[in-house]
Amino acid sequence: MRAQPATGKLCVRAREWASLRLDGELSEFEGALLRAHAARCADCRAFMRETEAITEHVRATPLEPLERPVLLPSRRRLLRPVPLAAAATVAALAGLVSGLSLERQAQLSPSYSAPPIIDAQQIRAVHRAQLRPVVLRLNIRPRPLEP
Repeated sequence: MRAQPATGKLCVRAREWASLRLDGELSEFEGALLRAHAARCADCRAFMRETEAITEHVRATPLEPLERPVLLPSRRRLLRPVPLAAAATVAALAGLVSGLSLERQAQLSPSYSAPPIIDAQQIRAVHRAQLRPVVLRLNIRPRPLEP
């Protein structure tokens, strides 16, 4: 039986946890959540069984010797001075152009000012004000009844 693709966020998360569990990287809490989800979701149970079987098979299979060694290019060939110098030049030009454009923008809009710096106390005061109950005081005068 092939496991069905994950259909929702809970299934996606449960399958990630199932993978972590195979490597012994799942916390007890996540394990409890995974077990609870798997008890309700047949597709995730099938996914867990298949991934466990595949993992056991891969871990039990003996290693195959390589026919020839793997050769990686030397670091000298990877780090050539010419491309590095070109990249540094491009980065310097990009910084220069962006600096000039910001200076030009400042000349075009002299009324621009930097946003004010807000510290943690100001943020806390705003949060406290938002948490306070709002009391509306309406100044309504009763109108005299018309005869």
